[in-house]
Amino acid sequence: MNFREKALESEQALCGAALINGEWLTESELTPLDFLNQKNRIVWESILAVHNRNEPVDLITVHNDLSSRGYEWVAYLSEMTRNTPSAANWKGYEQALKRHSLRAKAAEIYADGIQQLGKDDSSIDRIISELMALNTTQKNYSKDTRQMIGETVANLEAKKNGEIKALSTGLIDLDGYLGGFHDSDLVVVAGRPAMGKTAVMLNFALGTKAKVGIISSEQGAHQMGERILAKEGNIPVQRMRQANLTQMDWDNLGKAGSRIITENNIYINDDPRPDITEIQRQGRKWKHDHGIKALFVDYIQRIAPTNNKTPKHEQVGEVVKGLKSLARELDIPVIALAQVSRNVETRPDKRPQMADISDSSEIEKEADQIITLYRDEVYNDDSPHKGIIELGVKKNRHGSTNFVRAAWFGEYMQVRDIAKSEYK
Repeated sequence: MNFREKALESEQALCGAALINGEWLTESELTPLDFLNQKNRIVWESILAVHNRNEPVDLITVHNDLSSRGYEWVAYLSEMTRNTPSAANWKGYEQALKRHSLRAKAAEIYADGIQQLGKDDSSIDRIISELMALNTTQKNYSKDTRQMIGETVANLEAKKNGEIKALSTGLIDLDGYLGGFHDSDLVVVAGRPAMGKTAVMLNFALGTKAKVGIISSEQGAHQMGERILAKEGNIPVQRMRQANLTQMDWDNLGKAGSRIITENNIYINDDPRPDITEIQRQGRKWKHDHGIKALFVDYIQRIAPTNNKTPKHEQVGEVVKGLKSLARELDIPVIALAQVSRNVETRPDKRPQMADISDSSEIEKEADQIITLYRDEVYNDDSPHKGIIELGVKKNRHGSTNFVRAAWFGEYMQVRDIAKSEYK
């Protein structure tokens, strides 16, 4: 008996158990999407419909519901109950159904993919993506009011009990507005060149205190390593670049390096021109092999399109949609850097807005949160706000928009919280 046949057997047993005694349905996690057989799927939909109306689930009520939809399957329902010895083993039937259904779907994806190999270069990536997505597609994406409210309350209770935690940005004030980085979100951090985007990204990555992946198309791994060691070891990055280190610098470098290696929380890909498919492939691998909790991408406009003949805004749209889909697929936040147009420099107030992000229309639509960066000292040598970086929360699906000021230590590639009284 193959996986599909075993799954169909479990489907009928589970439906039969519900028709005999459906009191356990409130504990069941199965949805119609878990059923491979269309007829059994319709029966399960009817069983859930009767149950959600607070009616007793039995052969008569389910048959009446099916009849209202045009299905006269009383003999089929009777056969289900006849072939199910007891409702007491419903949990065993459910577990068997999940197991066999998952295996049958995986086998079908693999078989279909093998047939396509040689015809389409993207077949391998599609097979991997669909196989990895199986675990997420087992959940029900169609919910009624009761299920929606139930999930919301359960989620709130889990957060209250500390079972669900957003990743910290490393900045207390910014966490206050964003609530941290949330699973499945796409967060875009935008700024002009030399504004500190990469440094902010690394501060965020290290501030999560979690395993993270970094796609660094602009700088090689050794350059990112210099920045990380400078930040963590309080070593001036200029001295790092010139290898002009004092003995204290070497001591601090050794301590910081040992700590980072021991924690082993950072995985980096420094391909100078990856496309969105390669980024998705790398993200899946890191998630599967290392369990990364966030993915950082430097930066959106540098990612190669799959078709370089399309207009630039369509290329960027393809990238941001791919990043958002990856965030949902892996159920982790994806934090991506973006360039801001030089048009901001023609204005008296050079603080970027969402519309200033290069090829911004798709970014504005797809991103869950958008943060812009501004340092006044970049434009004004006599700025009274030296050592300050402003992080403007321009879009926030989880709360309000505002801006946060943080201390900027460019010498060490550090961004830190500051007391509000320190900013005049």
